[in-house]
Amino acid sequence: MKNITRLATILLIIFVLGSSTSLSVQAQPDITQPYLYYYSQLLGGLIIEHPDGTDTRQIAADVIPPNLSGLIGPAWSPSGKYFVAFAKDPVQTGIGNRTAYAIDSNGQKVVLSLYEVATKYFFTEWSLTGEDILLVVGNHVQNNSIELGTFFWLIDFEHNGKLLAEFATSYDIGIFDLSTINWDIANQKVQFYLAANAYDFGSHYRITMHFDGTTLREPVALEAFIPRNFESNNHVSESYSVSPQGTYEAHGYHPSLLTDIRTNQTIELPNHSQGKSCRSYLWTEDEKYMITLDGTLVAGHGCGDPVLGVTNSQGSLWRELGNCSWVAPPCAGWLPQNIELAPK
Repeated sequence: MKNITRLATILLIIFVLGSSTSLSVQAQPDITQPYLYYYSQLLGGLIIEHPDGTDTRQIAADVIPPNLSGLIGPAWSPSGKYFVAFAKDPVQTGIGNRTAYAIDSNGQKVVLSLYEVATKYFFTEWSLTGEDILLVVGNHVQNNSIELGTFFWLIDFEHNGKLLAEFATSYDIGIFDLSTINWDIANQKVQFYLAANAYDFGSHYRITMHFDGTTLREPVALEAFIPRNFESNNHVSESYSVSPQGTYEAHGYHPSLLTDIRTNQTIELPNHSQGKSCRSYLWTEDEKYMITLDGTLVAGHGCGDPVLGVTNSQGSLWRELGNCSWVAPPCAGWLPQNIELAPK
C-alpha cells in the first residue's frame, strides 16, 4: 500500500512539473516574429509589440504626449540605445514650435538640452558610420514668430549628450540648401556644403565642424551636391512597391494587390478603414511582414494624415494601429534587432 501511495505521489509531482514547464514555455514570446514600434496618438509614447499584437509594451508615455499629428526625426541611434524625434506642440496654434523628444530604449529622458530650444524646424541625422553622434539643425524662434537664425549642433549621446561642436548662421533654415553630410569620424569631424537661395545668392560655403569644438566656414566655388529637404508635410502617393529582396510586388490602392514573382500568384491585401488613394509600405528585411500607410488625397497635392496597419505577405494577418504621419521613421517602423527590450 505504501509503495502504491509513493508511486502516486511521484506521478503527481511529475505531472505538476510537466504542466509548469509546459505553461512556462507557452508564456514565452514568439521570437520568430519581429517587433514593430509606432507612436500612439491615443496613449502617447511608443508602442512596441509583435505584428500580431502579442508581447506589447509601452515606453515614454510620460515623455511623448498623446494627440500629436505624428513624429518626425531620425529614430533609433546606430547602437539602438537612443530614440530621437520631434513634433509640433499640440497646444500651439498657427506656425507652432517644434518640441524634441530624446529617450533611451527604456523610455527615460536623455539629453535634456534638446527640450529647451524653441525652434520652428528640426533636421537631424545620426552618424552614418555607427556612432551615437547626432547632427541637429534648427532655427531659433522667439515669441513664436521672430526667427533668430539657424544652429548646427553635434551631440555625443554616448557621453551624456556632450556638445562636441556648434555652428551658427544668420540664415533662416528655409532659405538655404544643405548638402549631404560627410561623416569623417576617423578625423573627428563632419563636413557639408551650404548654398543660400534667397539673399547672398550664388555664394557657396564648405562647413567643417571638428569634435574639439572648432568650426570653419570656407567660401568655395559652385559644388555639385544634392540639396536636403528639412521636412516633408505631404507624401507623394505611391501605387507600387517592391520588397527588399525583390520577391514581392505590391501595386494599386483599393484593392492593393501583392504578387509573388516566383509563382506569379496574386493576393488582395486587407484594406484600411479609411484612405483610398495613397499608400506606402515599410517591409521587414525577410519580407514576411509589412507596415502599410494609407491616406486620402487632399486639395492641391499630397495626402492627408495616413492610417497605420500591419499585415504579412500572405495577407492573413491584419491589424490597424491608428493615425500617423507620412514621414517614417520614426512615427512607425521595425524595431532594430540590436535593441535590448527590458523584461515585462
